[in-house]
Amino acid sequence: MPIITESQWVNYFGFQRFPFDRPEAGNEEFARPEFLASCFVEPRGFERVFGQADSPSTAILFAARGTGKTACRVMMNYYCQNGISKLRTSRLESSNYVLSVPHIQLDNVRNIARQSNINPNSSEILVEHHVVEILRQAVPTFIDMVAKNSNLTEKVRNLPKSNFEDLSLFVIFYSSYLSSSQKDFLRTLNVNMPPLDEPMMGLSGQTTTRGKQLPWESILYTQRLEASPLSHLELWAKIMTKVGLKSTYVLVDGVDELMESSGDSKYAHYIIRPLLTHLRLMEAPHIAFKFFLPSDLESIILSDPAFRRDRGFIIQKLEWTEEDLVMILRERLSALRTTDYEIRDRTAGGFDVLCVPEIRGDIEQNIIKITNGNPRQLMNFCSLMVFSHCNRNIEGQDDPYQLNRQDFEMAEQVFNVEPFQINKISVGNKIDIVDLIQQGEGERIEFKSSIRYDYKLKAINKDALGLAIAKTIAGFMNRDGGTLVIGVSDDGRILGIEKDFETLTKNNVDGFQLTLKEIVKNYMGVDCLGYLHLQFENLEDHVVCVVFIDSSSKPVYLKNGNDSEFYVRMLNATQKLSLPETVNYIHSRWT
Repeated sequence: MPIITESQWVNYFGFQRFPFDRPEAGNEEFARPEFLASCFVEPRGFERVFGQADSPSTAILFAARGTGKTACRVMMNYYCQNGISKLRTSRLESSNYVLSVPHIQLDNVRNIARQSNINPNSSEILVEHHVVEILRQAVPTFIDMVAKNSNLTEKVRNLPKSNFEDLSLFVIFYSSYLSSSQKDFLRTLNVNMPPLDEPMMGLSGQTTTRGKQLPWESILYTQRLEASPLSHLELWAKIMTKVGLKSTYVLVDGVDELMESSGDSKYAHYIIRPLLTHLRLMEAPHIAFKFFLPSDLESIILSDPAFRRDRGFIIQKLEWTEEDLVMILRERLSALRTTDYEIRDRTAGGFDVLCVPEIRGDIEQNIIKITNGNPRQLMNFCSLMVFSHCNRNIEGQDDPYQLNRQDFEMAEQVFNVEPFQINKISVGNKIDIVDLIQQGEGERIEFKSSIRYDYKLKAINKDALGLAIAKTIAGFMNRDGGTLVIGVSDDGRILGIEKDFETLTKNNVDGFQLTLKEIVKNYMGVDCLGYLHLQFENLEDHVVCVVFIDSSSKPVYLKNGNDSEFYVRMLNATQKLSLPETVNYIHSRWT
């Protein structure tokens, strides 16, 4: 029969989309968080970290990359927002809501630190910088909860005057991320949110002794002198309990997803240390911090003398049993099947039904052993089996769509390749970028004009340009590494990345780094960020970005829609390999 494509395979088995792509929890369809809820399996210790909403306690969940810490964070947020948190009495009430505030945009904390520090060259991060960002995220989260729940709306309306004024003050003071629709809703609660870009005025009826309305600027200035952001957060958490929320949870995640921290545990620790070591904040009533941290931070944190482990922080390691992982795989497959699909072979379920009869019964357990209890690697291995099966002739099977032993063996060969030693480029030894560009494109260097702005179309073309960037990076990683210079034309003219800046919400170097990080994360996974090192240079009155790319210790696949693609740098171009070429290349390079 004709070669089966991945799209045909997906349609044959009745999946809504390719079931093994987007293995990182941050890439799941969290615009529809009920998807993850439909296939989430609680690991051991999850309930302990979650705790009791009416007696909140700070907790740290350590997990290796890909084992599900972000999935746990997202599900904790889902439970809190949907009123299904647990209490000390173990009773389930109709309103067990918790205000859960994801604290994951840590780039924003660094920006707040830069803007707040007296010395413009200082980037010291203080606990107050974290708290400002937390409150800025808490305000829109709270407004959305109130807008969706009529009981909470009524309780806000019935707050005592002093509490209502305090709440209104915080809402206006920390309104940086509020949308226009959220501001419109606040006006229905008699919180006078000003239109965008207009001066903020105070609550109706709040006047001086002369009967004139006070401008909010003077009120806020006075409040800021009288109380620090920490005091604001403590009072905010107390007010939350008065509107019917059991407590406030701050969910800290993504500390290893900054460009600088992805491969540097010490920098990741530096970012969150102000939170972990501030006892007043960690022990404040009505509020708990839930840290979802990579396991390589565990020894650094626990050996820090400023971290007071004796104060009762809950510390948990994320671990999965074999039964858990089988359930994760089966629940995901079930959640992604179309509603009208009927299993063709009802003698087997889960991954078994996708395979030929002779490997059923043991296939799930065999995959789990190979992937060492890592859910992300579990999905990656299954993806490799499908990749092996498709795009080649299948002969001698009653059902040519079913995965077979050869697919398993080929996936195992790719997955278990031995890492080799690499010579990493040291960004500290800044090379002469001008000389580098003058060498022109070659086997170890590539020029790209931009990552979002298309100079030919004179318009934003982020999907096509982002894919081109990802292919180049994957190609270098699968060869001997290399250097990608962004902001330079093919013929070596300096264009700069300012045109890209103009297309970004944060139109600066920080915004550019974040966008580049998302490109790599979405196409290849967050693990690949550790192979990249960035350097920005001013050349001919333009800013260019130099990306030093290390060679990967394992094959790097690029996810393009439903397809897995393999790219290699050859001479002065990035080439896509066919399946036979990919298998031969992997054998010659990593085995």
